[in-house]
Amino acid sequence: MYPEEDAVINEVMLEIKAECPKAFDLINLDIENTKKNHEYYWSINRSLKWVAKEGMLIEKLNSSLERFDKALKIVFEKEIVGVWKGTADGTNETITLQINDDKTMRLVREWDDSDGEHEYQEYRSAPHAYRECNGLIVCDLWNGQRVTNIRVALFPNITHTKTMDGSMFMFQDEVKSFCMRVEFEYLKMVKK
Repeated sequence: MYPEEDAVINEVMLEIKAECPKAFDLINLDIENTKKNHEYYWSINRSLKWVAKEGMLIEKLNSSLERFDKALKIVFEKEIVGVWKGTADGTNETITLQINDDKTMRLVREWDDSDGEHEYQEYRSAPHAYRECNGLIVCDLWNGQRVTNIRVALFPNITHTKTMDGSMFMFQDEVKSFCMRVEFEYLKMVKK
């Protein structure tokens, strides 16, 4: 799916096979079970972390694993690009989140208020805005007046289903006013 990153991953796998055949066999079994789609990248990562925890990988492979992690990070960034549709717990609100390959985000909130009026709010991030923190993707987005901002914290579940669990924190004049739990499902690719 991603030729350059695949080449690095395959090279590291050969190094593991040469240095630690038992670890290679365990990882390869997991890969073969999921190689029909993008999930196999995450299978490799999960298996590698397991065999590393078990102390099966020797220090000689440290630099190889660093290259592997870098390649996997590039794959990860490509996998989350697109339009995601979200629903907020306990509300009639829908959230559309667009993640672009330049690490910018656009978020649209829509809901019907108690009078039946349809409400619409749009927020955008600065360039190269999202960051990774302890397995989460965190991004600040602003409305046109830059008075109200939303911080999203997203936990992608790329392994089994292309979904993301998230929290939306709303700030008014830098004071947090509320938080919502949101579940996102992948909708489509971003149009170029």
